Amino acid sequence: MAEVTVARIHLATPHRDRLTVRARKSRDGRMHYRMVHEGAAHKIRIRPEVSAKPLSFDRLVKLIDGAHYENACADPYDRECYGNVIWGTLRLQFEHGVAGADEYLYFATVQSEQYPQLEAYYRERVAQWCLEHCEEEEDCGKVVRMKLRRG
Repeated sequence: MAEVTVARIHLATPHRDRLTVRARKSRDGRMHYRMVHEGAAHKIRIRPEVSAKPLSFDRLVKLIDGAHYENACADPYDRECYGNVIWGTLRLQFEHGVAGADEYLYFATVQSEQYPQLEAYYRERVAQWCLEHCEEEEDCGKVVRMKLRRG
């Protein structure tokens, strides 16, 4: 059967990374999933790769949240911090980028025709991440840097 796009992920990196979650129904009726980084050769690991029926909203979120780049970093610490497709990339960009934290509130856009609530869900999650990981500069009240940095 034809492969369909389940979700599109746009990351506000300098390369404007685009990823898709794709599904294909096999002859035995099972759904096979994969995540593709458009225009890049990065291998991405996801779970589940196969399910008996289409994923529920919660299972799709777990698949996206758990997606990580295979062999992204040699150092286990870096792999844990930065290997995750959305949250690791967000952390890497924030720690090494030049923009203030407020600009990262729209770092990840996740959209789906089948799961229309996905975009608002991830918008809220990214905002929560910024609040949990960033701190304000005392004088301006603007979020400007990470609370915890690798030390």
